[in-house]
Amino acid sequence: MKALCSFLFVISVLLACKKEANKEESSLSYSCISFNGNFVPNNKDTVNFLIDSTIYSGMVLGSDKGTTWDFSKLTQVDSFDIPFIGVSLLPNASDFPDADVAGEFTFLKKNANGLAVLSVETGVEGLDFVLKLDETYNLFDYPLEYQDEFSDEFSLSQTEKLVTFEYEGATEDFDSITFNRHGEISKRVDGCGKLVTPNGTFDVLRVYKEETITDTIIGYKFVGLFSVALPIVNSKETYYSYEFYTDSAYSVYPIVKTNLNANKEIQEVIYLK
Repeated sequence: MKALCSFLFVISVLLACKKEANKEESSLSYSCISFNGNFVPNNKDTVNFLIDSTIYSGMVLGSDKGTTWDFSKLTQVDSFDIPFIGVSLLPNASDFPDADVAGEFTFLKKNANGLAVLSVETGVEGLDFVLKLDETYNLFDYPLEYQDEFSDEFSLSQTEKLVTFEYEGATEDFDSITFNRHGEISKRVDGCGKLVTPNGTFDVLRVYKEETITDTIIGYKFVGLFSVALPIVNSKETYYSYEFYTDSAYSVYPIVKTNLNANKEIQEVIYLK
């Protein structure tokens, strides 16, 4: 009987080891997709997004190879569109000779390794200038593979003269306003698997992204005989997100983007309509 018990114990250990080996082998054999950016925007395209800031708020997502992320219960609470128009139709077109497509304030260039951003908005109501980046960056990178890592920086320094702007509750005439921005971006493809959405299930890559933006906007005006500098914006913000990419959804934009807080808890979900 003792020999039989020993024999059964050995068999159970071997079976357990085999199950663990099969589990590990299955994980290792999972094949992640590649993202090649097949559907970059063109003139007259419009990308439609919906926003859910309730259903998944506070959730923390795991990451791995062969993961399934279930966003099937996404519910619209808001929306926005990104329309694209011909570069030549914009008054600032001559400042961006390399641009392939543009929005109202954003000029973009299609590269072999991504979609480059050539301009940005001020982010301040009433100061709707097109700001030209001195150092550009990729809005999206491609091709993407599981465990790829990217880092980028961008910057601008631009001065606009004779600007009327509401400052501290009063309308002020500035002799000039100087805009300065510096950005640092890091991205890591930290997961791959299946993403379940109200529009279907997709094979995806997940990108974890951190973006730190420092903005300084200073207005200058003469008071008597002296030029006085008035700070309008002085900020530094870091943004965290997960972006889910696939070539099967007819858009270079992520089909789902979760904006996060510093603890990687979901604050809102932006998803393709």
